[in-house]
Amino acid sequence: KNQASEIPFALSKGWIMSFFGKYVSILGDSISTYEGISNVGITNTTIAGYNAWYNGDWKDVLTSQDETYWGQIISKYKMNLLVNNSCGGNRLMDASGTNVTAPAGYMRVEELAANTGELNGTKPDIILINMGANDYIKGRTLGEHNDATYTGVISGTGYKTPETFTEAYIITLEKARALYPDAKIYCFTLLPSDYNKNWDTLNAYNTRIREIVAKYDTVTLVDV
Repeated sequence: KNQASEIPFALSKGWIMSFFGKYVSILGDSISTYEGISNVGITNTTIAGYNAWYNGDWKDVLTSQDETYWGQIISKYKMNLLVNNSCGGNRLMDASGTNVTAPAGYMRVEELAANTGELNGTKPDIILINMGANDYIKGRTLGEHNDATYTGVISGTGYKTPETFTEAYIITLEKARALYPDAKIYCFTLLPSDYNKNWDTLNAYNTRIREIVAKYDTVTLVDV
């Protein structure tokens, strides 16, 4: 055999093995939901009752959780779902939801570890953050992005209440890195939406997500 042709396979196999058995938690909105998964507090009681868009409001769109984007990722890399903290209609910046009021995403990032059952106390090895679609759709203020923005989100020993999407995103990542220091964090850019066809706004949001992620060497961008 041509040994060179086996190198990509070996690299791919090594990549998969590096994720094998890892625990994944998700911070998301409707795009990351699935009825009976993202709204059932089996591993974390705080998510019970959240609105699920897939297999809930949109019944039969996906026939199983394995067809979701996160289900495919977890299956392909042989990982395990820990907590799917996602709610339909939810925003990163402020409390919102469809048929239920869920805390803002920057607050829900505190609930990505298991708090009940056999996995109680287990923290995620991998964190997927796929939020901002509803902030963009509702036209929340993007805000400034500079060195002062990062220092400005600190309030005493905690964080201020964010007034812009940029502040909310920074606070989310700061909390995630502090609470789950060993976790690898992956942040997704946003897809277009028929609910808001202002593509300049969408591009501005995605540019900002890229800029913020670039500030952290422990955070990886998933540019969809």
